[in-house]
Amino acid sequence: RQMCIRDRYMGNQIFKMGRKKRDYAYCKPFCYYCDKVFNNEIVLHQHQKAKHFTCQQCHKKFSTAASMCGHIQQVHKDNITKVPNALTNRDSVELNIFGMQGVPKVFLEERLIREATNYWTRQKMEELSLIHISEPTRLLSISYAVFCLKKKK
Repeated sequence: RQMCIRDRYMGNQIFKMGRKKRDYAYCKPFCYYCDKVFNNEIVLHQHQKAKHFTCQQCHKKFSTAASMCGHIQQVHKDNITKVPNALTNRDSVELNIFGMQGVPKVFLEERLIREATNYWTRQKMEELSLIHISEPTRLLSISYAVFCLKKKK
């Protein structure tokens, strides 16, 4: 989404007109294997191919860990048990992950809640009061609840 911002010069200060950009880093695509956050899923795919799904012997790049394992077994007659450059508890080749697809739902929900909580606690919560929490609704595979906040006077 593109924003139109116009600068006004008043003295030595620059005042930007337009909508304030919100930080939605907690719901951006991330790499399951190393926890790195990306602006879009295309860059995430490129990262996974370059860092996690590259054959260590011939440097060929693959889309998933399963295709990399198949290549290593057929071409190099070797077995691989862990995804390269992954965190210790997330290095399983059993998961069929491509970008954000295939990431365990429980992990996604826990991360979304944790990161959203961290984001909102960094904001000036002492100036806000909770006025309403909606009932959770189910949209696709993620549960949503709406929190209504208002500024304290």
